[in-house]
Amino acid sequence: MKQLTLLFAALLVHLYVGGQVKGIQPFTGAMTIENGIRYDQLKITIDDYLLLTPDIPQGKELVIKITKPWSFEKDASGNAHPGIGFWITDKSGKMLGKTENIYKDDKEGFNPDYLSALSFSITLDDKMKINDSIIIYAKFYDQLNNDSLLVIIPSRVVAKGDEKVINTWSSFSSTYGATGMFINCSAEEFHMQKTYLEKETATSADTIQLSIKSLGDFTLKDDQFFLNSRYILYDQNFNIIETKELFPGAEQGITASQLKNIKQSFILPTGFHRGIARLLIQDANSSISKLDAVLNFVY
Repeated sequence: MKQLTLLFAALLVHLYVGGQVKGIQPFTGAMTIENGIRYDQLKITIDDYLLLTPDIPQGKELVIKITKPWSFEKDASGNAHPGIGFWITDKSGKMLGKTENIYKDDKEGFNPDYLSALSFSITLDDKMKINDSIIIYAKFYDQLNNDSLLVIIPSRVVAKGDEKVINTWSSFSSTYGATGMFINCSAEEFHMQKTYLEKETATSADTIQLSIKSLGDFTLKDDQFFLNSRYILYDQNFNIIETKELFPGAEQGITASQLKNIKQSFILPTGFHRGIARLLIQDANSSISKLDAVLNFVY
């Protein structure tokens, strides 16, 4: 599919966001808001490598891609008419770049059977200052009925070579729930968020809070579950700041009641402004029953 490379000029825009929040893409913190468009997978990459943090380098191609998009309406010829637009703003909302639709000249549309992916790319030039905070909005939509999928990526501009990437997507193939990523395990009403104090200038005592109504799909042995569980706080460079056991003593077994109404909090260290909170739970008696949830935050 087509891609787009842009150099940014100063513009002004107001963006209204509606729809249903699906989840947070691991590590980058990209939020997806669905309003009718469905897809199999979201990938955000730099030079074909998965982006690991929200840091977007100058001069390198950032690709935002959804695979196996479906639910597009068909015209009289049986073709789908996808559109892709984007906005980029600074943290105050001032527009830095915009395009309405990269497919505006494709009048015939696409055969849905061959619509395996939708993607576009952008490259930040040196007009984007190092360490500036920006927000990238990518809108995939149906031109026939205005169904849409909005991807919102809070980012920081960094020098070329300072980005952190990984070369595999296999561990991050599914994103569900309100604020996290889950693999091979169910979690009812999972929620993980950062809680701010009333004063924005506070540099300590802010917390990461985790709650799960119930956690299941683990192997029951002698009326107990045996889990390896950790809650990890990383800094913006993915260095481990602190680890915490979600269920202390879980390797000796825990009861089903302990997997209900789970609540944990994590106090951020003084001066901590940006990082990643991660929850890892592995069933000691099963190689496939595990949960991995990630929250990326900046304040």
